[in-house]
Amino acid sequence: TVTKAIKSIPGVQYVAPRVQTTGLISAGELSSNIMVKGVAPGVEALASDLPAKRKLIKGKYLRSRAQMKYANLPADIYVGVDLAKTLNVEVGDRVVVTVSPKGKGRPASAAFIVSGIFGCGVNAIDAFYAEVPIDELQTLLGIGAALTQVAILLEDTEDTAAVTAQLKTKLGDAGQELEILPWQEALRELYEALVLDDNSMYMM
Repeated sequence: TVTKAIKSIPGVQYVAPRVQTTGLISAGELSSNIMVKGVAPGVEALASDLPAKRKLIKGKYLRSRAQMKYANLPADIYVGVDLAKTLNVEVGDRVVVTVSPKGKGRPASAAFIVSGIFGCGVNAIDAFYAEVPIDELQTLLGIGAALTQVAILLEDTEDTAAVTAQLKTKLGDAGQELEILPWQEALRELYEALVLDDNSMYMM
């Protein structure tokens, strides 16, 4: 698989699988368009800056359903501070996310409970971005175990060009169909707002 090939490359520290799509989030009569990303909570907390305590304003980061005390309750959702204000929601409140499944079928909706609220200082993210457990979004989209994005954290930023070249070679024909970008290009607005850690780096 693609993720196994990536993990085998020297210098790769973490590989975070993701599913990303656009949708609508609502709370009562209030709603907003959003970019919603499905992530693996345990890995994402290691590979991403958004779950960091310095970005967390209220609540906690995502839990997987297996970590929930009552697995029959709605899954967690992690939302930006301005999005929370638009929806007038706080930690513990219920929201509904609606997306268009693969194949452009009828819109599918699911309820989530706000687990945490973050702020990164970029309006496009704080006002229109949310994260949910990856399997919840995969189910909602009807895509099985498919991914739309893989984030790679490197041990050393100096290896970026070399790892990019190795990825294109290692993935062969599949690599020709994938867009391989340093995260500064993939998430330019976020990059411009964050203070980078010299020892960490995204590739997407």
